[in-house]
Amino acid sequence: MDEMVSRSPKPPPSPGPTMPLAPNHVALQKDPISWKLLGLCLDSPVLSIPAHMEQMSETVRYVDINFETKTVTVKETFLGFTVVKQKDAASIVEVICNQLEKDNMPLKYCRSQCYDNAAVMAGHKSGVQRITEKNSKTVFVNCDNHSLNLAGIYAASEESVTVTFFDTLDALYNFFSRSTMRWDKLRKAMPTTLKSESETRWNARAEAVKPVCHHFDDLLILLEEMSIDLKENVDTRSEASQLLHRILTCHFLALLFFLNLILLKIDRIQKRLQGHQINFHNAAKDLKALEMYFNENREAIYNESLSAVLELCENYNVMVALRTRIKKRMPGETAADVVLSAKQEIMRLMKSTIDRLRTEMKQRSTRPEDIDSKFGFLLDVEQIL
Repeated sequence: MDEMVSRSPKPPPSPGPTMPLAPNHVALQKDPISWKLLGLCLDSPVLSIPAHMEQMSETVRYVDINFETKTVTVKETFLGFTVVKQKDAASIVEVICNQLEKDNMPLKYCRSQCYDNAAVMAGHKSGVQRITEKNSKTVFVNCDNHSLNLAGIYAASEESVTVTFFDTLDALYNFFSRSTMRWDKLRKAMPTTLKSESETRWNARAEAVKPVCHHFDDLLILLEEMSIDLKENVDTRSEASQLLHRILTCHFLALLFFLNLILLKIDRIQKRLQGHQINFHNAAKDLKALEMYFNENREAIYNESLSAVLELCENYNVMVALRTRIKKRMPGETAADVVLSAKQEIMRLMKSTIDRLRTEMKQRSTRPEDIDSKFGFLLDVEQIL
């Protein structure tokens, strides 16, 4: 037994304050003269389970000047993890400044700071980005992809019905993924498999909605067969029957088609933002184009989605009539004015979701537009020359 234990490979060390420095990190410390400009890239503190401590990743972009070959290169280096004991903005700023001093990287050489969009990092009043008070030349550049992701998350949480919709998608995935036999039946019934939705990755929701929307008939037939198949155990038949009732509702069918249209547009932009060739100018243009698309086509999206859901409800014998929704009655209104019909309720749900999305995108696109207006001319080589 002792011999087997001695031969077994040792687990990799968990990242912590004693984590060995990367070779590029050592080179930066030994030769600080070769670079004069750097940009900070930090993530908000997260709990490291193996290390049992809050840690923040530290990455720098810097301008490497080679005086022998007379070349200038922009490089990016991951330096390691920094322990954070308190998660308020002032404490994190202090940790960042102390770490830069230890790394022999004075803050005066910093020209940019890039964080995720957590409030403690990106808040314009009390966030870490206020490090500009110590050095006014450190331009804050947020993560455009994360901004778009947050806009989608807040839009999806605007209505409780939308939250229930994604819970149902997650329940579908869990039902089939918990059993290899169920998963095998799913693969035989559908050309593509179901995907799990995620709050932190918005394009994962697009991947979760797409197969259900495109192969709804196949999924419906499979659940019907499993709910009455006596070869299945009682739990499987019961869960299949419950899921069948959850997806054959007016709200689910309405959101299935509507969100599929929205998510496809967002997913296309997010994949462009994740590309290696993207720059801040094109990122700002893509976000603006997406915002304009929703502004100009919102009525067309509503009408197309409403027509599709009415057709789906008719095909699957789903009752369109919903529980009567009563608005607050205002002076001068009659009783008929304050009652929402089923179609009006579906339209209200779609408008509420897309309006929240437009609002969030408008608020979060101001910074990319501001950076593009200040530094976009650097990408126009013809104008510079």
